[in-house]
Amino acid sequence: MVMGDLRRPLTERWADEVEDETLRSDIAVCVEHEPDRRLATAAALAKRLRDLDNRRRAGEIKAQRDDAGDRESGSTRRPTTFIKLRCGKYTGQEGNVLMLVGRRFTFGRDRVTVKVPAGVVSRRHAELKLSLRGWVVHDLQSHNGTFLNGEQIETARIRVGSIVGLGAAGAHYTVIALEDAL
Repeated sequence: MVMGDLRRPLTERWADEVEDETLRSDIAVCVEHEPDRRLATAAALAKRLRDLDNRRRAGEIKAQRDDAGDRESGSTRRPTTFIKLRCGKYTGQEGNVLMLVGRRFTFGRDRVTVKVPAGVVSRRHAELKLSLRGWVVHDLQSHNGTFLNGEQIETARIRVGSIVGLGAAGAHYTVIALEDAL
């Protein structure tokens, strides 16, 4: 159901196709090889799925706290992840370079990581996040679309040189560097 095709079997590399870490952990506990480590009932899975949004938020808060703690303590237990973007037209920061440190960033005009002028984008327009497949851009059901290298997308992998566009004639950001070590 997560893949959108009920006829397709779950393959060994299924986790590569599920970007949502919380949902991936739910599937993993359902298909665990050791029976005593699997979820015992469908009701237990249903309970986890009903609480999916709260568990995602808790995971994001924990990751932010871990990142902040690592910066304060100078810990090197995991590599710093970042993405560096050159701001293009309609960003309100044309020509500037943004260095975003972390694993997930939202773009839009309200309660987001990167604020973009109101006339150009939706309130919460798009998200850049580090997945198991590397950095991806994901449209957050914006009213005028998210684009990668001129093509409208829902979710797509980004690389150095990729151009992320918010809206058909909106803000443009060029990826100039990234670190995708998990």
